Amino acid sequence: MPWLFLAAQAAEAISKTVTSFYDLLEADREELLAFLSRAPKAEYVPQSGGITGILKEMKNAMVKGRAAAATEEEKAIKSLEGLMSAKTKEVNGLSAAVEKEKVRSDEIGMRLCR
Repeated sequence: MPWLFLAAQAAEAISKTVTSFYDLLEADREELLAFLSRAPKAEYVPQSGGITGILKEMKNAMVKGRAAAATEEEKAIKSLEGLMSAKTKEVNGLSAAVEKEKVRSDEIGMRLCR
């Protein structure tokens, strides 16, 4: 694995360069050097199984959330329809009362004009 050797050489060169920067914050310098001192992994271990599991969990959570939201929306629609029905009846009743009072007022006005 010649690339490991080259990577180690490059990391060493970068480490020397980083230590020579006098205007770099000490915390940043330490973090960068710690990163560069990590040994490169000899072989890649795929993590796709874990990622797939996380994505499946996210999908299941979203499906459940969507179902709960749909149920809540149906309840809200039924509640709104009930409220609209009650308010329509109330408006119709009040409109009839206003008409009745208007007729009564007109009759009283006619009596006073005679």
